[in-house]
Amino acid sequence: MIEIPFNIDDGNQEFEISLGDIIYRFEFKYNSRLDRWVFNILNAENEYLIKGISIVAGADFLTKRVNSKLPEGAIISFNTVDANLSPTEETLGLSSRLYYFG
Repeated sequence: MIEIPFNIDDGNQEFEISLGDIIYRFEFKYNSRLDRWVFNILNAENEYLIKGISIVAGADFLTKRVNSKLPEGAIISFNTVDANLSPTEETLGLSSRLYYFG
């Protein structure tokens, strides 16, 4: 299990992380119109593998995606206060966290 390292103090952010043996770039943006965090995953060639995925509590963001370039496994959002709460603008990286299970 790997925690996707999100720092709420940085707001919208991009970073690289190794999942399995491959480095991916993650982009996180808060969509105020939807009142949700959304994210993208890119490969080393800056090709979008998934784009505009809303972060919802308990959802598996990889398993149902059909793209052989995505990491094998699951990325799931967990809330340590209430399992049914999706991350808000203020809670992603604090009580709401993303984990990769490969």
